[in-house]
Amino acid sequence: MPRNAIDENDLDLRSTDYLCDQCGQGIPLTTIEKRKSRNDPDWGLCIDCTREPVRQITYNHPILGVIFCYPHLGDVDELWRPLDAQGRLFRPGERICGHKDCINTSHILGEKRQQRYFPNLETVRTN
Repeated sequence: MPRNAIDENDLDLRSTDYLCDQCGQGIPLTTIEKRKSRNDPDWGLCIDCTREPVRQITYNHPILGVIFCYPHLGDVDELWRPLDAQGRLFRPGERICGHKDCINTSHILGEKRQQRYFPNLETVRTN
């Protein structure tokens, strides 16, 4: 059989793979050996389990230029829209940046700007 042909047995977990200690995903034995030789403390975890959440994304938008997006670190629905603790949409609206989970208020169309202090300060001063 040619080397480039796919064998049905190769699609399943190979017997030489190591299972991730946290999620059970297969890690090739060669990768485990490299990690152990580098004295990596997380050698038994796959890439997905060792990844840290991103706090800010710097993005070069084709129209807006360089923008900063803040991804939602909580739950998302099936369309990748952020959800709050009760399962409702968190900051609903269309994102102009293109990232569906962005919570930067300047990127959300339809989001009301929240004023930090009293919203009707001018009317209070005139009374």
